[in-house]
Amino acid sequence: MLGIIGGVGPRATARLYLSLTERASSTRRDLPPLLIHSIAMTEVIEDAYLAGRAEDSPAQAGVRHLLADAVQRLRAGGARRIVMPCNTLQDELAAICRRADMPHVNMADATAAAVAEAGLRRVLLLATSTTCATGLYARRLAARGIECVTPGPAAQRQVDRRIREALDLRGTAGRFADEVAGWAHDCDGVVVGCTDLCGDVSALRRHTVVFDSLECLAEAAGRLSHDDRSARAG
Repeated sequence: MLGIIGGVGPRATARLYLSLTERASSTRRDLPPLLIHSIAMTEVIEDAYLAGRAEDSPAQAGVRHLLADAVQRLRAGGARRIVMPCNTLQDELAAICRRADMPHVNMADATAAAVAEAGLRRVLLLATSTTCATGLYARRLAARGIECVTPGPAAQRQVDRRIREALDLRGTAGRFADEVAGWAHDCDGVVVGCTDLCGDVSALRRHTVVFDSLECLAEAAGRLSHDDRSARAG
């Protein structure tokens, strides 16, 4: 059974659940068994990671406790593989899953693999300041021969502001997409590496090729879940 760590944020959790079930129902009538544990994310933690000041902070200690507890609760509930629709915390979760000997579908790995499969060579990353600073995507894309471009300081402040707007259900996707088109004029495409920007994907696709990390995760997790079930049935 696939275990989903939700609450980071809630709308991304709902989108992942819908995407997984829709993908399954489009090819067969039986839906995958899923278990969701929604963690109690706090505003202090959220703001620290969005602003890129979580390293070695109480916010980082707090989120590690929440993720470790979620992994144990999902394991106790029967989950045999973990996914989480949040880019910024992927490496934190990966380390916890390794220590717990729990398989984990890494969102950044799934997205980088999709970009490589499409044959792109240079992409613009839209993500939180923390995700950009940690090199979550840059390392994975570079290993596949793909250059990862991040916005300059002023543009990154606009990205962080748009993420905050999306969290608060404010602002318009169209205006932001127009700005991104200018930043990405010399890139082959855009990677949306923040699930809070998933609502902007349609507007962005009017300008360029877009890789939605949430959909890349759903595709990878759905495929693995199907393979697991087929192996057990065989």
